[in-house]
Amino acid sequence: MPTITRPANRLRDIRTQRGYNMQLLALDCGCSVNTLTLIERYNHCPRPDVRARIATALGCTDTDIWPALAEEKAS
Repeated sequence: MPTITRPANRLRDIRTQRGYNMQLLALDCGCSVNTLTLIERYNHCPRPDVRARIATALGCTDTDIWPALAEEKAS
């Protein structure tokens, strides 16, 4: 069975650096804690609108959290 490679994300690193816990970030970005857990644990890459809300809540860009997006946007 082939291995599925998911895009790596830095959400947990950025969230903890900025002093957010999962509940606070969920409130600030309008996502559920379950959604944030999927993103952090399983490298889920959410829809663009959700990525934007998370990045805005953390004061960064979506490409800071999902570096692979920078490559996609460049091509």
